[in-house]
Amino acid sequence: MEQLNDQKYMVNLVKLKLLGNDISDINILSTFINLEELDLSGNNKIHIGPIKYLTKLTKLSLDCCELTDIQDLSHLTNLNYLSLCGNQDVDIVPLNNLTQLVSLQLHGCGLTDIFPLQYLTQLNYLQLSVNSIKDVSLLRSLRNLKELSLAFNDFVDIVPLQHLENLSILDLSYIKIKNFQVLRKLKNLEELCISGNINLEISLFQYLVKLRTLNLSRCKIYDISSLRPLVNLQKLILDDNLIYDISPLALLKNLTELSFKENKITSILKIQQHPNFHNFKMDFQENPTQKEKNIYIKMQKIDESTIILQNMSQKRKQIYSIINSMKECVFQCLQNQLLNHFQLSQNIVSLFNTLNITERYQ
Repeated sequence: MEQLNDQKYMVNLVKLKLLGNDISDINILSTFINLEELDLSGNNKIHIGPIKYLTKLTKLSLDCCELTDIQDLSHLTNLNYLSLCGNQDVDIVPLNNLTQLVSLQLHGCGLTDIFPLQYLTQLNYLQLSVNSIKDVSLLRSLRNLKELSLAFNDFVDIVPLQHLENLSILDLSYIKIKNFQVLRKLKNLEELCISGNINLEISLFQYLVKLRTLNLSRCKIYDISSLRPLVNLQKLILDDNLIYDISPLALLKNLTELSFKENKITSILKIQQHPNFHNFKMDFQENPTQKEKNIYIKMQKIDESTIILQNMSQKRKQIYSIINSMKECVFQCLQNQLLNHFQLSQNIVSLFNTLNITERYQ
């Protein structure tokens, strides 16, 4: 679809999605004066001039359109949602006029400076990941922010973030931050991701007692005892670290999901008394358990119970069993008799000797 024609009878449209249609001419859109939502993502030949006449627009998506000049968007003062992801080298200066914006997505836009954003004080959601931003000091004026993603950027100072007291979701993954102490002041955080930061001081998280989700993968962590105060934690991801003792988790009674892939854990027995153990989703792949075996356990409650087991060697030679209609299962970790327990079931379907396949046991 290269052009939009014969649309004179569609002037009452309020929502229109034309993403990925190879459109080059959108002049006819200027007559759709009642449009409130428009998605033109993936059309990299368009000139967005006609959009400036759509002053009723509240939601606009222009992802991956190869835009650099967005001056015409400055007329859309009723916008509360705007997505410009994937437009490399876009000039965001015209955005300073869009003061009603509540949600703004600028992922992968090649940004180095974000000074126009300081005027968007109504923002609740801001996506700035995968850019080259060197300074976030101007974000301090965005006091209404609840969700902020800054992953994969070039700044090192996060002190200005201490003013964003309403933040509930924050992503600072893969940033070379020098001092994380400012996070202690973000008392309302419920979800935090700081993967890939090797200078992390894990002890500071004990003050973030509202946390429900925490991702600290690839941070070279070896001791998680300071996580004990996080009694509201439900999901914990600590992949690719140096952790060997997970006993501190036994006191976190709201936990339902754990991921500890590629650590130094030798036993999970210490958390088997956890009240939610039989409902856990757990991933312990690539850990040095007894006799150089890794155990991956994932448990969910479906009707009464479903147990999903995978027994893997470090050489990735795997033996799987599919067990159907299992209501009770005697499971003893890390024993040579593991397969003998499986044979108690009357519903063994098959055995596989394959690499990199995960089977579900229900």
